Amino acid sequence: ERMENEATMMDAKLRAFGTHLYGLTSDRANGLIEEVVSQESILGEPHDADRDEKLSILLFMCKAHKTFQAIFHLWSSGFEQDAFVLNRTLFEILIQALWIHHDRSHATVFMDHAETLKYATHLKLLNHSNERRFADAATMSDLFEKHPDFDLWKSRYDAFRSKYASKFGGKYIRRGKIPDNWWGGTLANLVQMLIREGIDVRFLKEEYY
Repeated sequence: ERMENEATMMDAKLRAFGTHLYGLTSDRANGLIEEVVSQESILGEPHDADRDEKLSILLFMCKAHKTFQAIFHLWSSGFEQDAFVLNRTLFEILIQALWIHHDRSHATVFMDHAETLKYATHLKLLNHSNERRFADAATMSDLFEKHPDFDLWKSRYDAFRSKYASKFGGKYIRRGKIPDNWWGGTLANLVQMLIREGIDVRFLKEEYY
């Protein structure tokens, strides 16, 4: 019973410390995001590599902070294993941010690829419909086609495919498709790309290679 009480007290102390640390970290993250947004008129800047780098890193910061909040709330509610799973999302965000920070031209690829996602979703639904994988695919695909911005989505998809034809190789172009991930491969591929560029990613060893 004594050991059980001590374990309970230790758990309470750890949770109190974790809550305090979360508060400090969350306040700092909110402050950084607000600082960037207030000082940089990112959305109004020209569409160039410098602007794309700022905006993409800001997007990663916001996503990472949101994931961090989810981790804390799961952990503080007793769902430690579920919280642990989300740690991988933070690693994935970090890997992408490292790749963009290494070469700001990568940020432009990221932003251009983001413009293709809606039409890419339509194509996947269309494929599911043709193969009859699930009943509502055709209905959902039709909804995309009826959207007033559908032609714009398609033009951006086609523009990306044309612009980056040499970058991503013939296998995508021959199929009339673009990569699912903006860097053109898997997360493991991205880690290897970072290594080839001399970026120290030893902290990712257990996760990806």
